[in-house]
Amino acid sequence: LFGKWTDHVKSWRCAELGDRILFITYEEMAQDLPTSIRRISDFLCCSLSEDVIHKIAKHCSFESMKANTMSNFSLVPKEYMDSDKSPFLRKGVTGDWKNHFSLEQLVRFTSIINKELEGENFSLPWSLD
Repeated sequence: LFGKWTDHVKSWRCAELGDRILFITYEEMAQDLPTSIRRISDFLCCSLSEDVIHKIAKHCSFESMKANTMSNFSLVPKEYMDSDKSPFLRKGVTGDWKNHFSLEQLVRFTSIINKELEGENFSLPWSLD
């Protein structure tokens, strides 16, 4: 529906906006949300107190966002997205896709991603192993 993830990422990495784009991954945020928030605030030249950073982290946690109708897509009409079949926000676990792929699918996925990102100067935030 929205095109290939690799094309999307490569298009922004090649944009002539230089240092006006901050790249941050879900994996980084899941690993250490307060540090990611500090990184975002530094990028925006906005100094935040530790108390504010922790309040933002609490409101932006997976659990909080999954329960929030403004972020969990539960208000989208069922004919467009039936969250009873599959909620927009599922587990919040990084790397869980590996639990759903067969060995054959994993090999195919890894091959495609490696080919799509060949020659790019960034690394994936996850292991394809």
